[in-house]
Amino acid sequence: MSEAGYWLPKQDAARFLKVDVRTIDRRKLPKRRGIGRPVEVWVAGATSDDVSSASETDQDTPPTPEERALALSDSVSDIIGQHTAPLYARIEDLARENGELSERLKASETQADADRQRLRQELESLEETARILAAEAADRDALAARFAASEADLDAERRKSWWDKLRGR
Repeated sequence: MSEAGYWLPKQDAARFLKVDVRTIDRRKLPKRRGIGRPVEVWVAGATSDDVSSASETDQDTPPTPEERALALSDSVSDIIGQHTAPLYARIEDLARENGELSERLKASETQADADRQRLRQELESLEETARILAAEAADRDALAARFAASEADLDAERRKSWWDKLRGR
């Protein structure tokens, strides 16, 4: 960087180097930012004729270590931004998908709760029906036993001879 050059705005640097402004951002050229001024790039070999509008900061001196450090930190920041942008996009997609799945889960849980309640009611109804049927079966068994006893008594009565019947035995 001991070469003579000028600090040029990015657009002028891109024009001088015959590249796109985005290419300037990707190259490891020293950059500096003045307060209230656009980013300037140190372009070796540039002259004052290459500057579209002369800036107060135009100098024939290379960047200071602080300016170089700032330019490098900007480059690192840009690189990190390029690599993390897809990750942030994926995180946003996953967050959106997580929200949708949470809503679906909540709806499924609500439906499951409603189904459980309905099944509990059906079970209670079936248990009540089973109790009623058991009571009716017990009544039927009691009636069957009484009927059997009555039938046995009637059979015994039929077997008596007419003479025993007449005498009241």
